[in-house]
Amino acid sequence: MSSPAPKQTPASPTKKDVLQRAALLLRNASPSEWDKFLNAFADYSQDITLGVIEAAPNEILDKQGRAKMMLSLHRLFVECDKQKPQQSAAPTPPVP
Repeated sequence: MSSPAPKQTPASPTKKDVLQRAALLLRNASPSEWDKFLNAFADYSQDITLGVIEAAPNEILDKQGRAKMMLSLHRLFVECDKQKPQQSAAPTPPVP
């Protein structure tokens, strides 16, 4: 006789989920200001990305990492209403 599967509790939201939710709340609170923020962030991100091209050889990896983070944040902000919170990493036990 097998024991019943343990109950799964909902996973706590990740820090990314919290940031995504905060971005969505801000976007909903003031759509026109949100659009201004996104445009300014995109311009700044572009400057950071272009910095990779102009970087000295010993700075390339650092600047590339910063550019990737800016892209990741920009994507999170733009898609804050489309992404679903990440699920728990714990596998779902099979149903007997």
